[in-house]
Amino acid sequence: MKIKLSGITRFFISSPNANIVTGIELNTLVTKEQLSQALIPILEQQPVLQMVPTVDQKNDVYLVFKPTATPIIKVYEDVSYTTLAQENLQTVHRLNENVLIHFVLNQHRGYSDLIVVANHAICDGISLNHILHDLIAVLNGDALAPLRPVGILKELIPETAAPKSLDWAMSLVNRLLGKKDFLLTQDMIDTMYANYWENRKTSLWIEELTEEETTKLVQHCKQNAYSVNTFLATLFLYTRADLPKKYPSVYNYIVTVNLRKKLKVDPGHNMGLYVSSMKFDLPKNTQIPFKAFAGGLQQKISQWFDSPDLFGVISMEGISPSFIDIANLNKYNIRNDWFIQKLIKKLDLTRINTAFILTNYGRLNFDQTKKYHVKHYLPVVVSSAMTIEHYISVYTYNNKMRIGLCYDGHVSSKKEVDAYVKTFKKLLKKHIL
Repeated sequence: MKIKLSGITRFFISSPNANIVTGIELNTLVTKEQLSQALIPILEQQPVLQMVPTVDQKNDVYLVFKPTATPIIKVYEDVSYTTLAQENLQTVHRLNENVLIHFVLNQHRGYSDLIVVANHAICDGISLNHILHDLIAVLNGDALAPLRPVGILKELIPETAAPKSLDWAMSLVNRLLGKKDFLLTQDMIDTMYANYWENRKTSLWIEELTEEETTKLVQHCKQNAYSVNTFLATLFLYTRADLPKKYPSVYNYIVTVNLRKKLKVDPGHNMGLYVSSMKFDLPKNTQIPFKAFAGGLQQKISQWFDSPDLFGVISMEGISPSFIDIANLNKYNIRNDWFIQKLIKKLDLTRINTAFILTNYGRLNFDQTKKYHVKHYLPVVVSSAMTIEHYISVYTYNNKMRIGLCYDGHVSSKKEVDAYVKTFKKLLKKHIL
């Protein structure tokens, strides 16, 4: 059994910031042996968890099923989540050897943090939450709901999704920059990871709203006919505009969306990358009344959600693998192809140009009467990708919203982030409390 990676999933194989980290704080202790046993029925359902990446002579990457390959489980004792995230984001996948996912047990006195780390090529944050949910179900002795095979990503995208202009652009890129004699190697991947992580410091701020604050926020959004996502995006934009520090090169922000209900078949708990994102220009004038701006943003997001552009990121199936790899090698200072260097400079891909990515994972539920259950979800942590100031993840559990903001500590100081948080809380209170 093997799966060919292409487009955006292929991109993550040669990208050193492709890993995602998330997890849960359990109510009690779980041992490594218990977790190993709980993984067995999940591996049977999800063969991608036992697939290793391989590169053929055409520079195509395949995930190949290897029955002896299983995710490793690392065990730590009472380490901070931020420290674990920083360390595990740097995990380098080994071609022909390792699967693209592993687990972490962080043992505290009386309880465990269960953390999952995976490459974006096989998952998104929602997929990882599903895996955690299924693991706890198995630990509790519950049977897993059956999964129906859904096929690879490109087979799930509606035929009308990819704009013709995108096909033409990719065809031109392939003709100009695709190199038939290029082959991605493990040494290249190792060097890209080393270069990228040499001066990175993943840091994390977590804020939890009370149940009353969460209820008021949701009611405010319903009364004003915009989504919670739209409200939060607007709030973070106005927070940033209210700060004394300005970034002249930052000119956009990104909102992500779950595509599962938009695909031909809802993949359910199947692992995979089923999200898309849209860049919006930063507002030129933040003196616009808050509600008016949020209403306008909601209209833009709704139009995007109903357009073929929604699938633009994940429908880039025709782009040449050699161009993907050579572009990454240029970005991380291993090659120096003049045209690609010019393109990187033109697109401003080596410095902060994006205020934030915002992803809302929605309302998460768990049966707390079971022996093993979730006390808290731990925020999704990703690297900044050199161009993104903040990655913001949001979810609601036990009727309380929790916001995780991860950033590079070498780009934003703790003092700056503290000011950001203070301003965010001030504006939140002003608009809903």
